[in-house]
Amino acid sequence: MSSILFLISMKGWLPVVNIAMDFVDDTDVNNDHQASAIASTYFAGFFVAFLFFTRFYLLKVFAGILMNNFRCYNGTLLLTNLQLIWLRKKQAIVAMRPKYPLPTSKFMQLAQFYMQKRSFRGFISTVVILHTSLLAWYRSPVHRGTTEDEDVDTGVWWFHYIFSLIYAFDAVLRVAAVGWRDFLMKGFTWRTFNSCTAFIMLVGPLISNSPVLLILGMTRAFDFKHLSLVLERSRALRTLFRTLLASVQLTLKVTLLLGYVLFVFAIVGVQVFSLTRWASGLNANLNLTTFPSAYAAFVKFAAGEDWYATYLASSVAPPQCVLWGRSSSDCGSPTISALFYNIFYVLVVLILQNLYASTMVDTYVLMSARADDNEQLLGFQAEHLQRFQTIWSEFDTDALGLLHRKHLMALLKKLELPLGLGTFKAMLDSLATEDMKPEEWAALSFAVHQRRRETFHDIEARIAELTYRVRLGLGNYDGLNGSVNTSTNPDLRCPPNMFRFTDLLLVLTMRVLPLESLTVQEKVDELAMRGYAFRHRKAIIIQSAFRMFRVRRRMMSKIRMAKRSSEADKLKKFEPKIEEKATENIANEAPTEERVEPAEVEQSSPKAKTSLSLRISLPILSLPSLSMRSATPERIRAPATVAPILSEHLELQPEASDGRKCSI
Repeated sequence: MSSILFLISMKGWLPVVNIAMDFVDDTDVNNDHQASAIASTYFAGFFVAFLFFTRFYLLKVFAGILMNNFRCYNGTLLLTNLQLIWLRKKQAIVAMRPKYPLPTSKFMQLAQFYMQKRSFRGFISTVVILHTSLLAWYRSPVHRGTTEDEDVDTGVWWFHYIFSLIYAFDAVLRVAAVGWRDFLMKGFTWRTFNSCTAFIMLVGPLISNSPVLLILGMTRAFDFKHLSLVLERSRALRTLFRTLLASVQLTLKVTLLLGYVLFVFAIVGVQVFSLTRWASGLNANLNLTTFPSAYAAFVKFAAGEDWYATYLASSVAPPQCVLWGRSSSDCGSPTISALFYNIFYVLVVLILQNLYASTMVDTYVLMSARADDNEQLLGFQAEHLQRFQTIWSEFDTDALGLLHRKHLMALLKKLELPLGLGTFKAMLDSLATEDMKPEEWAALSFAVHQRRRETFHDIEARIAELTYRVRLGLGNYDGLNGSVNTSTNPDLRCPPNMFRFTDLLLVLTMRVLPLESLTVQEKVDELAMRGYAFRHRKAIIIQSAFRMFRVRRRMMSKIRMAKRSSEADKLKKFEPKIEEKATENIANEAPTEERVEPAEVEQSSPKAKTSLSLRISLPILSLPSLSMRSATPERIRAPATVAPILSEHLELQPEASDGRKCSI
């Protein structure tokens, strides 16, 4: 098995092929089995076929299976082109962070204008190429062998200083374009590194003439992001540069994993083979006596150096070594060394090294997904995301990433379609025509208002649902990192009355996405959000109807109270007149009675009947005056505070008697 792995690794397979070709297997001709030059040529075909089938087919299939499993675990295996585009855009959305408000001074606005121009980026890239070419020529043996003039060295240093001034000017424009707070809060990026190197290159020649200052200028050539922005028209080169940039993080993770595995193998190798006798595979340059030398040896094995000779040297046994005695044993172990080095080859060479190719392939598939500048694929463009970031900075001036819910409507009104609502007038003008009638205009205005209100309620419901999921750690938050855990990720914590930058941006973008661009899990989440938004709108309709009923009921009650108070005021105005009439009637009542009583006794005549009716009517007229006199103002206004008997009360029992109705 070890010999087969040794042949597959193609380390020293030619001596094995030569020995096999020189071997004579015809016992009748060569009874002593003496070797003969190229006696069995067909063995060469056997080994070539074996290596072709194993090295160039089976190992590639092994790598393909590994890549397939990697993409399956990563969730990009069975995705369509549109889904890959959305996945790449979603990664950019999740990576976006709020920024500080844009500068308002004229110099900063001018700096931002020039930084966005493609010609300025091309000029900086040309300067980088010229600078690196000059430094490469100056440090090359061609320059040292042809010219050794001090004037050339001085000229190179002057050119280097001029290029450093251009880099410093570029750094100042970068800081002025985004603002110093946003520049510092973005973290350590290529932009920060270039600005620091420009400052060192500008100040360094004034202090020292060290060649390290010249070497710093070469680091500009590794700014692939800047070069990819320049090469906007060359889609293939731009894809390659973006693949290199996007795969850096994954490659670093695989490198850390590889370093940890080599660390484990180095520790085991020191514990087992540190005292093994040196041979052709173990010498002063390649040994396992100490941990640093063992780690360096396994790094060399992973880089492609011959490990089979070290495996044979670690398998030494008596009589080539001393097993036990007065001193420690210097023998190896054929069994342990076979397991140890074969596991190393399979784990490191066949698996971990192929992970590099898997990450590069997966990143290239993502980056090479066909993107279009139109809005027909995803429904929005990168400019809309930048516009959202700018409008958010107007409300969140400290770039905290949190905003109160009361600012949601104002933010959506400032944000144009397709992500936001825009202004009512702009939406109405986009749908209206010149020959529209007034009735149609009114109907369209009502429809636009209704649509804007439903859109706002839908966005509000989606934010509430997503915030609830993030708070509880349910479901799939961003489609990239699996389940959410707010305890391990404090950035996901959000107060109940606020919403986060990333949550709102994901909600606004996923609303306008076609269903074809969503994965299966995202479609399930989208259906759940739509159901919650539908119930949220129905709940708002019920609440608004209940509130309107209460408002109308209060208004009717206020109207009745106003009517009763107005009637009471009228009664108070007419009260003095009624009192005057009542006093006049009382003053005329006594003589009339004295004249009428004798006539009443003597005879019964029509005049007596008239006086009798007058006698009875006068006290009746005086009763209201007396009651109004003795009543207080509170009693006058008392009927206005009594709850009225409504028609619903009388209709509760339609079959009841009149007495029961009156009892109400």
